[in-house]
Amino acid sequence: MQLKLIPYLQQGSLDNVPTERYMTTLRADFLEKVRRGEEVSLELLSALAGFCFACEYVLAEGVDETAKLDALNPDRSEAERLMLACYRPVERESLPVDDIEQLRPLTDEISKAVSAQYEENPYPRWRFLPQTVARDDNLDILVAGAGTGQEPLLVAKEFPKSRVTALDLSRTSLAYGLARAREHGVDSIRFIHGDILDVALIGQTFDSIRSSGVLHHMADPLQGLLALKTVLKPGGTIKLYLYSRAARHGTLEAAKLRQARGLPATATAIRQFRQDILALPDDHPAKGVTQGRDFYSISGTRDLLFHVQEHHFTIPMIAELIEKSGLRLLEFGKSNKAESRFREMGFTDPTDLNSWEKVEDRYPGTFSNMYKFVLG
Repeated sequence: MQLKLIPYLQQGSLDNVPTERYMTTLRADFLEKVRRGEEVSLELLSALAGFCFACEYVLAEGVDETAKLDALNPDRSEAERLMLACYRPVERESLPVDDIEQLRPLTDEISKAVSAQYEENPYPRWRFLPQTVARDDNLDILVAGAGTGQEPLLVAKEFPKSRVTALDLSRTSLAYGLARAREHGVDSIRFIHGDILDVALIGQTFDSIRSSGVLHHMADPLQGLLALKTVLKPGGTIKLYLYSRAARHGTLEAAKLRQARGLPATATAIRQFRQDILALPDDHPAKGVTQGRDFYSISGTRDLLFHVQEHHFTIPMIAELIEKSGLRLLEFGKSNKAESRFREMGFTDPTDLNSWEKVEDRYPGTFSNMYKFVLG
Protein backbone atom coordinates (compact mmCIF):
# COMPACT_ATOMS: atom_id res chain seq x y z
CA MET A 1 0.00 0.00 0.00
CA GLN A 2 2.84 2.37 0.87
CA LEU A 3 4.33 1.99 -2.63
CA LYS A 4 1.00 3.10 -4.16
CA LEU A 5 0.29 5.86 -1.65
CA ILE A 6 3.58 7.73 -1.91
CA PRO A 7 3.26 8.55 -5.66
CA TYR A 8 -0.31 9.70 -5.08
CA LEU A 9 0.72 11.97 -2.23
CA GLN A 10 3.50 13.43 -4.37
CA GLN A 11 1.44 14.01 -7.49
CA GLY A 12 -2.22 13.90 -6.55
CA SER A 13 -4.46 16.55 -5.07
CA LEU A 14 -7.28 16.66 -2.58
CA ASP A 15 -10.61 16.94 -4.40
CA ASN A 16 -13.24 14.76 -2.72
CA VAL A 17 -14.71 13.93 0.69
CA PRO A 18 -13.65 10.24 0.96
CA THR A 19 -10.01 11.14 0.25
CA GLU A 20 -10.16 13.97 2.76
CA ARG A 21 -11.49 11.67 5.47
CA TYR A 22 -8.85 9.06 4.70
CA MET A 23 -6.02 11.60 4.82
CA THR A 24 -7.35 13.11 8.04
CA THR A 25 -7.37 9.69 9.70
CA LEU A 26 -3.97 8.74 8.26
CA ARG A 27 -2.39 11.93 9.58
CA ALA A 28 -3.93 11.45 13.04
CA ASP A 29 -2.69 7.83 13.15
CA PHE A 30 0.82 8.95 12.24
CA LEU A 31 0.70 11.61 14.94
CA GLU A 32 -0.19 9.06 17.60
CA LYS A 33 2.62 6.74 16.50
CA VAL A 34 5.21 9.53 16.48
CA ARG A 35 4.00 10.72 19.88
CA ARG A 36 4.55 7.23 21.26
CA GLY A 37 8.00 7.03 19.71
CA GLU A 38 7.04 4.18 17.39
CA GLU A 39 8.97 3.64 14.16
CA VAL A 40 7.30 5.16 11.10
CA SER A 41 8.15 5.39 7.40
CA LEU A 42 9.92 8.73 6.97
CA GLU A 43 9.42 8.53 3.21
CA LEU A 44 5.67 8.17 3.60
CA LEU A 45 5.54 10.83 6.31
CA SER A 46 7.49 13.23 4.10
CA ALA A 47 5.10 12.63 1.21
CA LEU A 48 2.13 13.23 3.52
CA ALA A 49 3.68 16.49 4.73
CA GLY A 50 4.03 17.65 1.13
CA PHE A 51 0.43 16.71 0.40
CA CYS A 52 -0.86 18.61 3.44
CA PHE A 53 1.21 21.64 2.47
CA ALA A 54 -0.23 21.54 -1.07
CA CYS A 55 -3.82 21.66 0.24
CA GLU A 56 -2.79 24.37 2.72
CA TYR A 57 -3.53 22.33 5.84
CA VAL A 58 -7.24 22.33 5.13
CA LEU A 59 -7.78 19.01 6.97
CA ALA A 60 -9.67 19.23 10.24
CA GLU A 61 -7.51 19.24 13.36
CA GLY A 62 -8.97 17.90 16.58
CA VAL A 63 -8.25 19.39 20.00
CA ASP A 64 -6.44 16.20 21.00
CA GLU A 65 -4.23 16.48 17.92
CA THR A 66 -3.30 20.05 18.82
CA ALA A 67 -2.28 18.93 22.29
CA LYS A 68 -0.12 16.14 20.85
CA LEU A 69 1.53 18.55 18.43
CA ASP A 70 2.44 20.90 21.26
CA ALA A 71 4.44 18.09 22.84
CA LEU A 72 6.57 17.47 19.74
CA ASN A 73 10.06 18.88 19.30
CA PRO A 74 11.27 19.24 15.67
CA ASP A 75 14.88 19.25 16.87
CA ARG A 76 14.50 15.90 18.59
CA SER A 77 13.97 13.72 15.53
CA GLU A 78 13.25 13.81 11.82
CA ALA A 79 9.95 12.03 12.47
CA GLU A 80 8.79 14.80 14.80
CA ARG A 81 9.89 17.50 12.34
CA LEU A 82 8.01 15.85 9.49
CA MET A 83 5.00 15.25 11.70
CA LEU A 84 4.78 18.94 12.53
CA ALA A 85 5.12 19.69 8.82
CA CYS A 86 1.92 17.68 8.26
CA TYR A 87 0.04 20.30 10.29
CA ARG A 88 2.02 23.56 10.02
CA PRO A 89 4.29 25.13 7.42
CA VAL A 90 7.83 24.77 8.71
CA GLU A 91 9.15 27.34 6.24
CA ARG A 92 7.73 29.66 3.60
CA GLU A 93 8.65 29.42 -0.06
CA SER A 94 10.90 32.30 -1.09
CA LEU A 95 9.10 33.99 -3.98
CA PRO A 96 10.65 36.51 -6.43
CA VAL A 97 8.37 39.35 -5.35
CA ASP A 98 10.99 42.01 -6.09
CA ASP A 99 11.18 40.85 -9.72
CA ILE A 100 7.55 41.81 -10.41
CA GLU A 101 7.02 44.99 -12.44
CA GLN A 102 4.48 47.51 -11.11
CA LEU A 103 2.21 49.85 -13.06
CA ARG A 104 1.41 52.13 -10.14
CA PRO A 105 0.04 51.75 -6.59
CA LEU A 106 -3.58 50.64 -6.39
CA THR A 107 -6.06 53.45 -5.73
CA ASP A 108 -9.52 51.86 -6.06
CA GLU A 109 -10.79 50.77 -2.62
CA ILE A 110 -12.39 47.53 -3.84
CA SER A 111 -9.25 46.68 -5.81
CA LYS A 112 -7.18 47.18 -2.67
CA ALA A 113 -9.50 44.92 -0.64
CA VAL A 114 -9.38 42.18 -3.29
CA SER A 115 -5.61 42.55 -3.52
CA ALA A 116 -5.29 42.11 0.26
CA GLN A 117 -7.25 38.85 0.08
CA TYR A 118 -4.98 37.37 -2.56
CA GLU A 119 -1.82 38.63 -0.89
CA GLU A 120 -2.83 36.56 2.15
CA ASN A 121 -4.15 33.62 0.12
CA PRO A 122 -2.72 33.47 -3.41
CA TYR A 123 -5.16 31.54 -5.58
CA PRO A 124 -5.15 29.02 -7.08
CA ARG A 125 -2.24 27.01 -5.67
CA TRP A 126 -1.07 24.59 -8.32
CA ARG A 127 1.82 22.22 -8.96
CA PHE A 128 1.38 20.80 -12.45
CA LEU A 129 0.52 22.10 -15.93
CA PRO A 130 -1.82 20.16 -18.22
CA GLN A 131 -0.43 19.17 -21.60
CA THR A 132 -1.14 21.61 -24.45
CA VAL A 133 -0.74 21.49 -28.22
CA ALA A 134 1.50 24.28 -29.52
CA ARG A 135 0.12 26.63 -32.17
CA ASP A 136 1.98 28.85 -34.64
CA ASP A 137 0.07 32.09 -33.97
CA ASN A 138 2.25 35.13 -33.34
CA LEU A 139 0.18 37.29 -31.01
CA ASP A 140 0.28 39.84 -28.24
CA ILE A 141 -1.82 38.28 -25.48
CA LEU A 142 -2.99 39.81 -22.19
CA VAL A 143 -4.16 37.70 -19.27
CA ALA A 144 -6.05 40.26 -17.18
CA GLY A 145 -6.30 38.84 -13.69
CA ALA A 146 -3.51 36.31 -13.98
CA GLY A 147 -3.59 35.09 -10.38
CA THR A 148 -0.83 32.61 -9.60
CA GLY A 149 0.22 32.25 -13.21
CA GLN A 150 -1.28 28.97 -14.34
CA GLU A 151 -3.36 30.51 -17.14
CA PRO A 152 -0.55 32.67 -18.60
CA LEU A 153 1.82 29.69 -18.49
CA LEU A 154 -0.71 27.54 -20.34
CA VAL A 155 -1.18 30.34 -22.88
CA ALA A 156 2.59 30.69 -23.31
CA LYS A 157 2.89 26.94 -23.84
CA GLU A 158 0.04 26.96 -26.37
CA PHE A 159 1.40 30.00 -28.24
CA PRO A 160 5.20 29.72 -27.94
CA LYS A 161 5.76 32.34 -30.68
CA SER A 162 3.57 34.90 -28.89
CA ARG A 163 4.24 37.46 -26.18
CA VAL A 164 2.15 37.07 -23.02
CA THR A 165 1.48 39.79 -20.45
CA ALA A 166 0.16 38.69 -17.03
CA LEU A 167 -1.56 41.45 -15.03
CA ASP A 168 -2.88 41.00 -11.49
CA LEU A 169 -3.73 42.89 -8.30
CA SER A 170 -1.63 40.58 -6.11
CA ARG A 171 2.14 40.84 -6.26
CA THR A 172 2.54 37.65 -4.22
CA SER A 173 0.30 35.72 -6.63
CA LEU A 174 2.33 36.95 -9.60
CA ALA A 175 5.58 36.03 -7.85
CA TYR A 176 4.21 32.51 -7.37
CA GLY A 177 3.51 32.44 -11.12
CA LEU A 178 6.96 33.77 -11.98
CA ALA A 179 8.57 31.08 -9.82
CA ARG A 180 6.57 28.39 -11.61
CA ALA A 181 7.42 29.92 -15.01
CA ARG A 182 11.12 29.68 -14.20
CA GLU A 183 10.67 26.06 -13.14
CA HIS A 184 9.02 25.28 -16.49
CA GLY A 185 11.60 27.21 -18.50
CA VAL A 186 9.07 29.78 -19.76
CA ASP A 187 10.51 33.25 -20.30
CA SER A 188 7.96 34.80 -22.70
CA ILE A 189 5.68 36.19 -19.97
CA ARG A 190 5.79 39.74 -18.64
CA PHE A 191 4.42 39.75 -15.07
CA ILE A 192 2.92 43.12 -14.04
CA HIS A 193 1.36 44.12 -10.72
CA GLY A 194 -1.50 46.53 -11.26
CA ASP A 195 -5.21 47.20 -11.64
CA ILE A 196 -7.22 46.41 -14.77
CA LEU A 197 -8.50 49.99 -14.41
CA ASP A 198 -4.93 51.12 -15.16
CA VAL A 199 -4.31 48.65 -18.00
CA ALA A 200 -3.64 51.43 -20.51
CA LEU A 201 -0.46 52.27 -18.58
CA ILE A 202 1.10 49.05 -19.91
CA GLY A 203 1.59 51.03 -23.09
CA GLN A 204 0.62 48.46 -25.70
CA THR A 205 -2.39 46.88 -27.35
CA PHE A 206 -3.27 43.20 -27.65
CA ASP A 207 -4.63 40.77 -30.22
CA SER A 208 -6.19 38.62 -27.54
CA ILE A 209 -7.32 39.48 -24.01
CA ARG A 210 -8.37 36.81 -21.52
CA SER A 211 -10.02 37.56 -18.21
CA SER A 212 -11.22 34.42 -16.47
CA GLY A 213 -13.33 34.91 -13.35
CA VAL A 214 -12.01 38.41 -12.71
CA LEU A 215 -14.38 41.23 -13.71
CA HIS A 216 -17.05 39.97 -11.30
CA HIS A 217 -14.66 40.79 -8.43
CA MET A 218 -14.41 44.46 -9.45
CA ALA A 219 -16.56 47.26 -8.04
CA ASP A 220 -17.94 47.89 -11.56
CA PRO A 221 -17.42 45.06 -14.07
CA LEU A 222 -18.44 47.32 -16.96
CA GLN A 223 -15.74 49.81 -16.04
CA GLY A 224 -13.22 46.97 -16.11
CA LEU A 225 -14.43 45.75 -19.50
CA LEU A 226 -14.26 49.26 -20.96
CA ALA A 227 -10.68 49.57 -19.69
CA LEU A 228 -9.76 46.32 -21.45
CA LYS A 229 -11.44 47.55 -24.63
CA THR A 230 -9.01 50.50 -24.75
CA VAL A 231 -6.05 48.12 -25.21
CA LEU A 232 -7.70 45.77 -27.71
CA LYS A 233 -6.26 45.85 -31.23
CA PRO A 234 -8.70 46.27 -34.15
CA GLY A 235 -10.00 42.80 -34.94
CA GLY A 236 -8.87 41.49 -31.55
CA THR A 237 -10.96 39.47 -29.11
CA ILE A 238 -11.76 39.49 -25.40
CA LYS A 239 -12.54 36.16 -23.76
CA LEU A 240 -14.48 36.47 -20.50
CA TYR A 241 -15.64 34.13 -17.74
CA LEU A 242 -18.28 35.56 -15.37
CA TYR A 243 -20.24 33.97 -12.53
CA SER A 244 -23.67 32.56 -13.36
CA ARG A 245 -26.15 33.24 -10.57
CA ALA A 246 -28.18 30.17 -11.52
CA ALA A 247 -25.22 27.80 -11.72
CA ARG A 248 -23.82 29.03 -8.39
CA HIS A 249 -27.03 28.55 -6.40
CA GLY A 250 -25.45 26.08 -3.99
CA THR A 251 -22.37 28.26 -3.54
CA LEU A 252 -24.54 31.28 -2.75
CA GLU A 253 -26.49 29.25 -0.17
CA ALA A 254 -23.23 28.23 1.51
CA ALA A 255 -21.97 31.82 1.45
CA LYS A 256 -25.21 32.95 3.12
CA LEU A 257 -24.56 30.51 5.96
CA ARG A 258 -21.07 31.92 6.39
CA GLN A 259 -22.34 35.50 6.34
CA ALA A 260 -25.09 34.71 8.87
CA ARG A 261 -22.45 33.40 11.26
CA GLY A 262 -20.19 36.38 10.73
CA LEU A 263 -17.14 34.20 10.24
CA PRO A 264 -13.81 35.92 9.51
CA ALA A 265 -11.64 34.82 6.59
CA THR A 266 -9.02 33.13 8.78
CA ALA A 267 -7.60 29.66 8.21
CA THR A 268 -9.12 28.45 11.49
CA ALA A 269 -12.61 29.77 10.63
CA ILE A 270 -12.40 28.41 7.07
CA ARG A 271 -11.33 25.00 8.34
CA GLN A 272 -14.21 24.87 10.83
CA PHE A 273 -16.82 26.16 8.38
CA ARG A 274 -15.84 23.45 5.91
CA GLN A 275 -16.58 20.84 8.55
CA ASP A 276 -19.95 22.50 9.18
CA ILE A 277 -20.73 22.21 5.46
CA LEU A 278 -19.67 18.57 5.41
CA ALA A 279 -22.02 17.88 8.31
CA LEU A 280 -25.07 19.23 6.45
CA PRO A 281 -27.69 16.78 5.15
CA ASP A 282 -26.99 15.59 1.62
CA ASP A 283 -30.13 17.34 0.32
CA HIS A 284 -29.11 20.74 1.70
CA PRO A 285 -28.51 23.14 -1.22
CA ALA A 286 -25.20 24.32 0.26
CA LYS A 287 -23.80 20.78 0.28
CA GLY A 288 -23.15 21.04 -3.45
CA VAL A 289 -20.00 23.09 -2.86
CA THR A 290 -18.25 19.91 -1.73
CA GLN A 291 -18.27 18.74 -5.36
CA GLY A 292 -15.91 21.47 -6.53
CA ARG A 293 -12.11 21.40 -6.34
CA ASP A 294 -11.93 24.84 -4.68
CA PHE A 295 -13.53 23.43 -1.54
CA TYR A 296 -10.41 21.36 -0.82
CA SER A 297 -7.89 24.07 0.02
CA ILE A 298 -7.82 27.12 2.28
CA SER A 299 -7.27 29.63 -0.53
CA GLY A 300 -9.86 27.87 -2.70
CA THR A 301 -12.53 27.94 0.02
CA ARG A 302 -11.77 31.57 0.76
CA ASP A 303 -12.17 32.46 -2.91
CA LEU A 304 -15.34 30.37 -3.11
CA LEU A 305 -17.19 31.33 0.07
CA PHE A 306 -15.36 34.20 1.81
CA HIS A 307 -14.66 36.61 -1.04
CA VAL A 308 -14.65 40.32 -0.22
CA GLN A 309 -16.32 41.33 -3.50
CA GLU A 310 -18.29 39.51 -6.18
CA HIS A 311 -21.15 39.99 -8.62
CA HIS A 312 -23.36 37.23 -9.99
CA PHE A 313 -24.79 37.56 -13.46
CA THR A 314 -27.88 36.46 -15.32
CA ILE A 315 -27.95 36.20 -19.11
CA PRO A 316 -29.96 39.46 -19.43
CA MET A 317 -27.26 41.14 -17.33
CA ILE A 318 -24.62 39.74 -19.69
CA ALA A 319 -26.58 41.16 -22.64
CA GLU A 320 -26.71 44.56 -20.96
CA LEU A 321 -22.98 44.46 -20.20
CA ILE A 322 -22.17 43.69 -23.83
CA GLU A 323 -24.49 46.40 -25.14
CA LYS A 324 -23.02 49.07 -22.87
CA SER A 325 -19.48 48.03 -23.76
CA GLY A 326 -20.07 48.65 -27.46
CA LEU A 327 -18.54 45.24 -28.24
CA ARG A 328 -20.06 42.41 -30.25
CA LEU A 329 -20.77 38.89 -29.03
CA LEU A 330 -18.79 36.40 -31.13
CA GLU A 331 -19.14 33.20 -29.10
CA PHE A 332 -21.15 31.98 -26.11
CA GLY A 333 -21.58 28.79 -24.11
CA LYS A 334 -18.64 26.96 -25.68
CA SER A 335 -18.85 23.54 -24.03
CA ASN A 336 -20.12 20.14 -25.11
CA LYS A 337 -22.83 20.13 -22.44
CA ALA A 338 -24.10 23.63 -23.22
CA GLU A 339 -24.04 23.19 -26.98
CA SER A 340 -25.82 19.84 -26.75
CA ARG A 341 -28.65 21.33 -24.69
CA PHE A 342 -28.85 24.32 -27.03
CA ARG A 343 -29.36 22.07 -30.06
CA GLU A 344 -31.68 19.75 -28.12
CA MET A 345 -34.06 22.68 -27.57
CA GLY A 346 -34.07 23.46 -31.30
CA PHE A 347 -31.99 26.64 -31.26
CA THR A 348 -29.52 27.39 -34.03
CA ASP A 349 -27.88 30.79 -33.45
CA PRO A 350 -25.22 30.38 -30.72
CA THR A 351 -24.95 34.18 -30.28
CA ASP A 352 -28.68 34.56 -29.48
CA LEU A 353 -28.71 35.27 -25.73
CA ASN A 354 -32.51 35.03 -25.55
CA SER A 355 -32.20 31.39 -26.61
CA TRP A 356 -29.41 30.77 -24.09
CA GLU A 357 -31.61 32.24 -21.33
CA LYS A 358 -34.28 29.66 -22.14
CA VAL A 359 -31.68 26.88 -22.02
CA GLU A 360 -30.49 27.98 -18.59
CA ASP A 361 -34.08 28.32 -17.32
CA ARG A 362 -34.62 24.65 -18.17
CA TYR A 363 -31.13 23.49 -17.12
CA PRO A 364 -29.81 25.83 -14.36
CA GLY A 365 -26.44 24.06 -14.19
CA THR A 366 -25.72 24.36 -17.90
CA PHE A 367 -22.82 26.75 -17.47
CA SER A 368 -21.06 24.95 -14.63
CA ASN A 369 -20.38 27.99 -12.45
CA MET A 370 -19.46 30.60 -15.09
CA TYR A 371 -20.61 31.97 -18.42
CA LYS A 372 -17.81 31.74 -20.99
CA PHE A 373 -18.01 34.05 -23.98
CA VAL A 374 -15.93 35.95 -26.52
CA LEU A 375 -16.36 39.58 -27.57
CA GLY A 376 -14.83 41.55 -30.39
